[in-house]
Amino acid sequence: MYKTNDTPGAGNYECLTCKSNLITLKDGEKIPECSTPNCKGDIWARVYNN
Repeated sequence: MYKTNDTPGAGNYECLTCKSNLITLKDGEKIPECSTPNCKGDIWARVYNN
């Protein structure tokens, strides 16, 4: 799991509060606070596509 402002690398992430998806495009990019209205979640999990 990753928190807001972590830099886990390029990939797909899911907000654990509202299940919204986030795609970071560059290594070194910080994970933002969830932008879904009324969520503001700050815990993310990497999503692996099989």
